Amino acid sequence: MNYIELVNQFWTADIEHSFSGNETKLYFYLLNVCNKLAWKNPFKHSNSQVSSGTSISINSVKNSRIKLAEAGLIKFVPGTPGTASNINNKAEYQILTVSKIDSQSDHQSDHQSDQVNKLNKTKDNSNSNLEEKSSKLSAKNKDLVKKLQGEINDQGVGLKTEKPKRKKVAQKKESESTEFSKSDIERRKTNFKTRLWTVAKYTEHKDKTDMLKKFFEYWTEHGEKDRKMRFEKEKSYDIKRRLGTWAANEIKFSKKSSPKKTTQFKNSQVEKYDNEL
Repeated sequence: MNYIELVNQFWTADIEHSFSGNETKLYFYLLNVCNKLAWKNPFKHSNSQVSSGTSISINSVKNSRIKLAEAGLIKFVPGTPGTASNINNKAEYQILTVSKIDSQSDHQSDHQSDQVNKLNKTKDNSNSNLEEKSSKLSAKNKDLVKKLQGEINDQGVGLKTEKPKRKKVAQKKESESTEFSKSDIERRKTNFKTRLWTVAKYTEHKDKTDMLKKFFEYWTEHGEKDRKMRFEKEKSYDIKRRLGTWAANEIKFSKKSSPKKTTQFKNSQVEKYDNEL
């Protein structure tokens, strides 16, 4: 029996069991008694002796030794009622060595490994059963397909695969959308014309038919594939303001394009000179 190994085994067990101060004091007291008895194991010791040597009450001693026994560090047999001086009445303690604890843990690990092996075998059996069932089903499906193909060939019925009509459908949708957009543009163009004449009615431009016609044709212009007219492509558009700007520009450009008047000289000498020429 190695003293250091027993100390180490206690602190290893303490990581899991978190022993109290009384339990720690009791274990090391019993370890010290065993050492003084030349490692006599098991050995006799009364409750009163333990209580006196550890300064722990007898009830606390009884509770602490139960916890140490559950952790696998000691074994004990409670004493019998009678005179404390009689050795036969004293409790019996045994310090468990590391090898005994290891053998217990090895037995437990072996038991766990057996359980894992059983589970793995069950899992393997279930997987093999599933594979067998799936292979049977696939074989049945193949037989069924062959049977159907034979019946079709016997009856002389051929399976026809229809080619997708995506192109025609797309062309049809495109033509429908084109017709819809044209009719929609004409409707919006009529609405624009109505709004234009309503605005012009209350301005000084109400009688300028040619100007209003040019204004209308310019702002409702669009290409064949366009879905929007010129005025709809503007971020902001106000007919009254645009019409005012149009009228002002028309006056401005008409002045520039009008022919310049020739200068007439009233000097008699110049007139005479011109006539001579």
